[in-house]
Parts: sequence; structure tokens; C-alpha cells
Amino acid sequence: MAQVKKEDKKKRILNTAMRLFAEKGFRNVSLDEIAREAKVGKGTIYVYFDSKMRILEESAKSVFNGFTESFRLVFERSESIDEFIDNLVNSVVENISVKSKIMMLFHKESSYDREKYIQTISDYKETLKRVYERFLKGSDVSFEEFHSVLTGIFMAIYMMAENLGEDEMKKMLKRVLICILKREKG
Repeated sequence: MAQVKKEDKKKRILNTAMRLFAEKGFRNVSLDEIAREAKVGKGTIYVYFDSKMRILEESAKSVFNGFTESFRLVFERSESIDEFIDNLVNSVVENISVKSKIMMLFHKESSYDREKYIQTISDYKETLKRVYERFLKGSDVSFEEFHSVLTGIFMAIYMMAENLGEDEMKKMLKRVLICILKREKG
């Protein structure tokens, strides 16, 4: 029998945990349940993660990294603000149901450790800085304002994901992005 690669086991544990956290909530899922669903021993989980919180942090980092990479690709491939907005809206809304639940759980459960949170979102913030420098440099909006407002909008979209249809989310996000990115400078 072929041995399962370490990264495959780690990925399977993370994917299983994300699904269970999204379905039941962080506090309602045990390590035993994650191990059983991922078809690994509980001890195997401890090879990769020292706690359930660490699994949530890695899950959130995975979601952030995926979002950041999509964000970066959208930015690099977009010739205009309009193209950037359209592509970003589609990217954000894609697979939002599980992502939104993981992000909400992460924000709720990691509020105690600001440094861990800042570290997790560092690539995302750097990508936002590139967007700001390309589309808003010279405006009366500071980068910190832009970062805060845009992050708040993404959080709102994540919070409303269960109550809004995909088309409604896209429409709302597009309107807000147009207001932010296409406003008059000065």
C-alpha cells in the first residue's frame, strides 16, 4: 500500500476541518471528529497542528492566501479600473459560502491575538497597497482609509453571504468598489 504523502494528509485535515467548522462552528467540532472524518489518527493531527485553534488559523491563512492570490492575479491582468472591478467582484464571490464561514470564525476566535491576525493578513494588505498605488495614489484617501473600508466591505460580504444571492452580492460589491475606486481625485 502506497504511503500517503505528508502534505496530502495535512491538506486533508485542513479541508475536513474547514468543512466541519463551516457546518457546525468552531466550538462544536472536536479533534476526534476531525480525525475521524479526515480518516487519520488523532495523533496524526498533532504531527501538523498543536491545537484546534492552530487548525483554524491555518484554514484562515489558506483562505486569505487563496483570496490574495486571486486578488493579485485580477490586479495584474486588469488593464482598467472597470476590468479590475468586474474581475474582483467575480473572484470574491466565487466559493464564498465556506470561505465566509471560515473567515468569520477566524476573526471571532483570533481577536485575542492581534499579532497573529496581522501576520495572517500581511500578503493581502501588501496586494491592496499595490491596488491603491495604481488606482488611488494622489487622491484625498489615505492607504489606511482605503484598506479599512475595503476590508470592511469584504467582511460585510462574508457576513451576508448566507442571506444574499450571488447576483445580489456581486451587484452590491460592484457598486461599492465603483464608489471607492472611481471617485474624483482631490
